[in-house]
Amino acid sequence: MGDDATRAAGAQEGMPVADEDTATVDAAPTQPVEAPIGLTWLDPAEVEFSRSPGMVLRLALSDRCYRRVTVVRARPLSDPRRFLSVRDGDKEVGMLRELDELPPDQQELVAAELEHRYFRPLILDIRRLQDSHGSFLWDVDTDRGRAMFSTQSPRHSVTRLRGGGWLVTDVDNNRYEVRDLDGMSPRGRKLLQDLLG
Repeated sequence: MGDDATRAAGAQEGMPVADEDTATVDAAPTQPVEAPIGLTWLDPAEVEFSRSPGMVLRLALSDRCYRRVTVVRARPLSDPRRFLSVRDGDKEVGMLRELDELPPDQQELVAAELEHRYFRPLILDIRRLQDSHGSFLWDVDTDRGRAMFSTQSPRHSVTRLRGGGWLVTDVDNNRYEVRDLDGMSPRGRKLLQDLLG
């Protein structure tokens, strides 16, 4: 199914349709990238990440410190270790060109932050899916083991992906992906199809 047809199918079902990779840069550059106006490249030699006692990621630069930062991938699927935006709330502190440019201990801290942020197990089968007063209780088998979580109504928590499949977001903003409906048990497939209508 083409992109437009997929988007139309999702819209007809009342579900939002999203891209898997929200990248704004389409191809890996072959030449060094100059920073667009307003973008600050962070020098790997001048950044120092650490964890607070509460396990919050912190950042120290040569001229200032940030007590709570997050790291966001600019191209989460096509280039997960490059073009990493370091953010203080909703403001960008700067961009790291490559995770591998950081010293090993710093890479480990950033990689752990990314792993937590982009935790997205594949749902392989659905054991139980129950409507409980407007919340939906899921009991699923994933590629990382069994999981149980809650979501809001499907209109707010299930998104059709442009490349096929579905993205399920639970009440804690953890994301799960359904890629292969045909690979599920007949019961699991029916539970999901009934939910999606």
